[in-house]
Amino acid sequence: MDMYNAFNNATPDPIMTPSATTINYGITNSPFGTCLIAESASGICNLSFTCADHHPTEISRIQSRFPSAKISRDDTQATDTCAAIFDNTTPPPLDFHGTDFQLAVWNALINIPFGTTVSYSELASLAGHPNANRAVGTAVANNPIAFLIPCHRVIRADGSLGNYRWGSETKRAILQWEKAR
Repeated sequence: MDMYNAFNNATPDPIMTPSATTINYGITNSPFGTCLIAESASGICNLSFTCADHHPTEISRIQSRFPSAKISRDDTQATDTCAAIFDNTTPPPLDFHGTDFQLAVWNALINIPFGTTVSYSELASLAGHPNANRAVGTAVANNPIAFLIPCHRVIRADGSLGNYRWGSETKRAILQWEKAR
């Protein structure tokens, strides 16, 4: 799908602590349950599938990643962004920051074709660190932008789904949804 190939051109800024001045976040429904989406002026900086009990934790994570930013809630913007992501239109660009290692892993994730999966060892090789499976797993687990940086496409070498920060049922649903397209 062309929409998803657009993410292959995302060029993250390798700054460890982003300097965004405003982050708008909102809570909305997605095909995979409630999600919290946050955007800076540069693009989507957070997408998580979460229940109401975890919203404060997700907002705290955003605040710690963008310590000098003004954080404000805008559910309407989140709903519009969610529709752009999941209704096959062009979503806003991504705004992700991390260590050089994390960026290598997240960029490798973006390049995994829609509807396919790779193992952690395959992802480690794709990221240029073939002997760093555990560290790659940690980078995958710290991915701040679910679905768009497709950490759900990483499975165990034995073919089992493995863990997923937002639950194995969500991971299974996303993979089935992608394969159906």
